[in-house]
Amino acid sequence: GERTYHCAYGIPDLDVAALHYVTASQRGTIEGLTDEDRHSQAWASLAKCGVSAKDRDSLIDMLKAVFLLGDSTDEAASLLGVPADSLKTALKERTVTVRRETTIVQRTPAERTAARDALAKELYARCFDWVVALTNEATSVDAWEASCGLLDIFGFESFPINRFEQLCINYANERLQEKFCRDLFRSVQAEYEDEGIPFEPIAFPDAAAALKLLEGPM
Repeated sequence: GERTYHCAYGIPDLDVAALHYVTASQRGTIEGLTDEDRHSQAWASLAKCGVSAKDRDSLIDMLKAVFLLGDSTDEAASLLGVPADSLKTALKERTVTVRRETTIVQRTPAERTAARDALAKELYARCFDWVVALTNEATSVDAWEASCGLLDIFGFESFPINRFEQLCINYANERLQEKFCRDLFRSVQAEYEDEGIPFEPIAFPDAAAALKLLEGPM
């Protein structure tokens, strides 16, 4: 029931809600914005960052291919620019090489599904890396006179049903937040106190008790 990045659900000309990879996820309006609105905002931001229309269109095709892999390998293959038969063969078969002798092994139905899902995950991960690379390239300059740092960490989320994966995400969030607060606030304020420098104390949330509970002996 968890969602991936919201803007991916609003890609145009595709009924994402009807597809296998999305049917278990919630769609609709979150915090006043529809999935389509989030997609439009994300693509407008990419355009402002200097990402070309060609690259934005290619990203849409890749996201469509990822979603469609769970339902139609023919459509996915077309978007990926590979022959449909080659994609089907790659998902149905695997090669095993022993002592320079290569054997083609047919996958079981369960193995085919696992191979398909693994391909979709890898494509999605590479799309994300590609977007990061495009954004970095579009916003880079030859020389810096000043810089602004941004901290982007996992978001803390609470669902009606929270499983182990969600606990891991929230734990990672709190651990990173604790390090950020320690490095930026606690250690600097302690240094100011040691050196007798006057300053206005900054209050910040402290998750030490929760982390101690998670990390301590059971």
